[in-house]
Amino acid sequence: MKSLRGNRKSFVAFVWLALALPGAPALAESAPAHSAEDEASMALEADLARLADPDARDWQGAEARVLAAWSRSGSAAVDALLERAERHLGADDAQAAILDLTVVTELAPDFAEGWNQRAIAYFAAGQVGPSLRDLGHALRLNPRNFVALAGLGSILADTDRLDEAMAALRASLAINPHQEAVERTLRALERRVGQGTI
Repeated sequence: MKSLRGNRKSFVAFVWLALALPGAPALAESAPAHSAEDEASMALEADLARLADPDARDWQGAEARVLAAWSRSGSAAVDALLERAERHLGADDAQAAILDLTVVTELAPDFAEGWNQRAIAYFAAGQVGPSLRDLGHALRLNPRNFVALAGLGSILADTDRLDEAMAALRASLAINPHQEAVERTLRALERRVGQGTI
């Protein structure tokens, strides 16, 4: 017991001396509470947790904030290109969207949403292979992208890879269980497999 007390006193003395050293207040002042990036990351995690709760009442707000966070690359130029590509997709101009999104993926190769949106554009243009490739890339960068997982499930279902399709749809629903269309697609595939109509 004596040795423990002695060790404790030594430790307290060490801490006290360390705090009393010149420059210690500067060290304390230089420690940031939380950076803006940390706060954004914590907010995103909170929204993803809220979204994953099937009983959450405010899931729509959480979903909107998650999608908005994933759409920010950190570059105004890249974000502007992404928005323009989305407008092209809305106007049924998949080729123009692909061109813009190719620039996005070149400028920001670690930006998952650029790959996800180009996968959507490729699919809209009837290019399934490139769409699958880009979805794979997007999901490596952001494995929790429930939109990309749902898109992957739909493409796999269209190509009769039903087990893989159902796995992708289940993964999407685990992240966001509020996707009614995804839930309906999964149930239809389960019935199809159960009836042996593959």
